[in-house]
Amino acid sequence: MAVEDSSARRLVEIAALLGCPVDSFYAPGEDAFGVGMTCELLSLWSTIRHPEVRQRILEVLRHETERDVVAPEAAE
Repeated sequence: MAVEDSSARRLVEIAALLGCPVDSFYAPGEDAFGVGMTCELLSLWSTIRHPEVRQRILEVLRHETERDVVAPEAAE
């Protein structure tokens, strides 16, 4: 039982860090896909050892985020 309690606490911590409800780890459909992609992103990020590579990736992500925000407005 202690293992289950420990796992549940860890899942709550992970959900809080990701800014999502714990239920999203169990949700079918699009939410589950998003959580899976987030987990993959974090896993890949943790394997990057060189700060300059991380910096380049962050720059690309920031650029893409800005494009994604601006694109819907441009369509109107």
